[in-house]
Amino acid sequence: MLGGVVVATAGAGFALFVDASGALILLAATLACVPRGAEGRDALRDEGTHESGWRILRRRPVAARLLVVEFFFNFLYMPVEVALPLYVGATLHAGASGLGVLWGALGIGAFLGAALVGRLRNLPQRPLLVAIIGLWALCPIALAVTGDLTVALLVFGLGGLVYAPFTPVAYSFLQSGLAPGEQQQVVTLWTTGSTLAAPLGLALGGPLIELAGSTGGLVLSGLLTLLLLPIAARAVLGRIPEGNPICASA
Repeated sequence: MLGGVVVATAGAGFALFVDASGALILLAATLACVPRGAEGRDALRDEGTHESGWRILRRRPVAARLLVVEFFFNFLYMPVEVALPLYVGATLHAGASGLGVLWGALGIGAFLGAALVGRLRNLPQRPLLVAIIGLWALCPIALAVTGDLTVALLVFGLGGLVYAPFTPVAYSFLQSGLAPGEQQQVVTLWTTGSTLAAPLGLALGGPLIELAGSTGGLVLSGLLTLLLLPIAARAVLGRIPEGNPICASA
């Protein structure tokens, strides 16, 4: 949200300077706080199973399918970031300030969505996770069919509202279905998959937008995300064998 405001008011160059400064602050904090030496590396490690995360996932097929959903949800989002500057210029006929307020709208929506995560715990988590995927998929499609900046701001703001709860809901659902000694290994795999999804999605986004154009790329991103719905529904709504701890999570 603040990044969008900075771009809209001070320009893209200053936003890049702020981003670099933030990275330097993070580097300094890491150097100051991360333990040094073998003893320090083990200081935060809880005793638990030494079983690998992959072996746990083979025993927990629901968690494995959710990992696929998590990876592709983030992977298919990244073409939106590639398409958005082109979409703002060619379709909305707006400059850097238009792009800034659009990102700001997404940030405001995401802030509200994150603030509502606690209240969403009262809703059934399985259908909620599937609904988040479907509603976000509609966001880039809706962006592609509008040429008005005001409507685009509303759509992207609602998209942020929907997108922000996905990771907390997915991780909460996952962790509630794992034994305490299994969580660290599986969550590490999830984090790795989510981290890899971003650069791979950007690598796909360039050729995709080149071939389909900015609006076509937005539509494809949304349609491909919709294809995750059957996988997500099978993962969290399908019949789960009795005795699997993850079935108690919802």
